[in-house]
Amino acid sequence: MSENNPLGKKTYFGIAALNTGILCVLSLLANYGASQLNISYETFNQLNNLTALFYCVLTQVTIVLGVIGHTRKNDSKNLSRIAIVLALIPFLFMFGQFLYSFL
Repeated sequence: MSENNPLGKKTYFGIAALNTGILCVLSLLANYGASQLNISYETFNQLNNLTALFYCVLTQVTIVLGVIGHTRKNDSKNLSRIAIVLALIPFLFMFGQFLYSFL
């Protein structure tokens, strides 16, 4: 153990989760931006699939890193919570729209 930190080595899962959470939101904004472009159907389809893939992967990575950061003793729990909220709010909104489409 370190002399400066008697509790053990500091981990950085919280800040990593926050970074991936920000990338998650940016990929969702890129998905929306691709839908507003005046482009051909094929190009739109490629951009839409690519940005949706990034969003889906980054959401899962953010939640896993956030949970790990939240459970670690020497990690930033607040950053982990913010990252989880950043990833889950758009996901829950889109999931609600999906459920509403069946009504």
